[in-house]
Amino acid sequence: MASNIPWNLFPKTMQDAIITTHQLGLHFLWIDALSIIQDDEEDKAQQISQMPLIYGQATVVIAASRATEATEGFLHERIATHEKAFQLPYRCATGATGDLGSVVMIDRSDRDQKMQPLDKRAWAFQERLLAPRVLDYSDSQTRWTCRHENWKLPLADGWWTHEIRLHLTLNDRLHPSNLTTELVRKEISASLRYDWASCVAEYKTRDLTIQSDKILAISGIAKLYANALGDRYLAGLWESSLPDALLWYVQAVEKRLPRPRKYQGPSWSWVSVNGKINAWSHSILDGVDAVTELQIVNAHIPLSSSDAPFGALVHGALTVNGRLKSAEWKANSPYEERNSCLRTLHSDGSHRVLALRMFPDAYEPDFDDNQWVPVFILLVMSDQYPDDPEHPDCWCIVLRPRGGDTYSRLGYFHYWFGATSTRLPNKSKESWTSSLFDACEPQTITIV
Repeated sequence: MASNIPWNLFPKTMQDAIITTHQLGLHFLWIDALSIIQDDEEDKAQQISQMPLIYGQATVVIAASRATEATEGFLHERIATHEKAFQLPYRCATGATGDLGSVVMIDRSDRDQKMQPLDKRAWAFQERLLAPRVLDYSDSQTRWTCRHENWKLPLADGWWTHEIRLHLTLNDRLHPSNLTTELVRKEISASLRYDWASCVAEYKTRDLTIQSDKILAISGIAKLYANALGDRYLAGLWESSLPDALLWYVQAVEKRLPRPRKYQGPSWSWVSVNGKINAWSHSILDGVDAVTELQIVNAHIPLSSSDAPFGALVHGALTVNGRLKSAEWKANSPYEERNSCLRTLHSDGSHRVLALRMFPDAYEPDFDDNQWVPVFILLVMSDQYPDDPEHPDCWCIVLRPRGGDTYSRLGYFHYWFGATSTRLPNKSKESWTSSLFDACEPQTITIV
């Protein structure tokens, strides 16, 4: 182990962290860049698997939120640029009488919270959430947060309960009482799965230098949820939430990102693609009383390292039994900008447009945007309304054939006749009815 490292070899942010630790009266400091052997994949996997312990049992986590790079530091003087800011004299509690200093008061009545450089980093997400206490240095203020829900501050008009979620633009909270309970009640389990989806949605907005670290950088949070739920973790999804957890989708953007060249995870999981996603399955988010149309037969997910059960995978295969319908997909629809179009062949030999709201997971450069390409629609959930049984809600995923009974996922598709039919050519009510899957017998396939 290295010792007596010259001070000037530490970048400014590390120097400021050491100074802060010393002034807090603490004697030990964990810095990822120094404590993990960065070019040793085995050591890296082992240390990452211990993140819940490292950050969860820290006395305090120092968040250098204002620093874009390690060379910037975070203890340098702030420049108040807020219109409603003024300097207030403040006597420090030092010495016999105390030294006279000052603090800058800023009007935050609008509750506006500026995104900091650290808020955009994926690795920093779980570090903040796992920490019991955070000392956060931002551009405008130094912020102290604590995960204990019962922390209260007295005010003149009574007691004010300190909110765990202080940053309105971030999901920087966890529910420690729920995550540490040995027996999670059913209603708490549902809440935790909803919170997990919230975490994933926020996490996917953040940047990673190495995109293949996507599943690693949230593995510490996954470990906590797995312990609380007693559930099996399947490459970013929970086994008990299947099959509706397959209904995540990439949010509509002007330009979709291509699929990663390096393997990040199986196509049926959100870890396989980049970009912002909606991770809420419809049943958790909307409480829809839908029928499960897909059965999970088996999930095979060999890990890259046995020391990181929530980390990287060698590959992932999901075997399911359900109804599969052949169709065709055009990446760029002529009917509505930025949406894909699906169509299927009817019994009379004519094509019918299904909908314009197929959400592709990624840009597929091997598909000609001007041509219809063969795909398959796998029915996951359905819901029929008593007053309109011919036009049900259908939640599906779109697959591409890979040979034999093996497929990979292309995107997500939700059909709701009332909303979709207004976008169809000639507003044809023959576009898609409940008979679409009637002739399809359930079959067993594997999605990779």
